[in-house]
Amino acid sequence: MDLTLKTIVEFREEVRDFRIETRKTLAEHSHRLNVIDASIASLKVDFGILLSLCRC
Repeated sequence: MDLTLKTIVEFREEVRDFRIETRKTLAEHSHRLNVIDASIASLKVDFGILLSLCRC
């Protein structure tokens, strides 16, 4: 196999692996952000309840 072609094929494989890993990482970060968002929403509700109790 020609050296140039071999290099291109190897580079293509590396890029493919990088894209797979990047998608996996983005999915993990997206999940973590969703968990944080849900936690913040829950804290807002709890804080609202506490404020309503203090205004009696």
